[in-house]
Amino acid sequence: MPKKIVIGIILIFFAITAYVYFNQKFYSYVEIKGYKFFVELADTQFKQTQGYSNHQPIKDNEGMLFVFSNNTERSFWMKDMLFPLDMIWISDNKIINISRNLPPEGETPINKYYSGQPSNYVLEINGGLSDKLGLKIGDKVKINLTR
Repeated sequence: MPKKIVIGIILIFFAITAYVYFNQKFYSYVEIKGYKFFVELADTQFKQTQGYSNHQPIKDNEGMLFVFSNNTERSFWMKDMLFPLDMIWISDNKIINISRNLPPEGETPINKYYSGQPSNYVLEINGGLSDKLGLKIGDKVKINLTR
């Protein structure tokens, strides 16, 4: 085989390998009762304020994980939401509360939802899904953060 062809094949191989490596997506996830949610992280004040506002509906294996550096009582709203959510309030890898099937609200939301006790994570998933999966207070939560 001519040397130019071998070099060409090697270059194509390295180009494909580099493309695959640099375009891999590394996902954070939350696992509860064997069900894995691939999550978008809300780990800055801007992302936490924005949340899923004006976001298109998500798949049942997706969610948003709000990551806080301290463990304190939290309150959320459904400002500019386009679909209902369940909010799963988490403290130290355990569900401490679930706000279920919360309706979307517009620019000036009326309702606020509370953790009821200190939490350091909040997982938002599709409304009604926590009931469908049988999630309950006290369930253990595995959190894998990839940033």
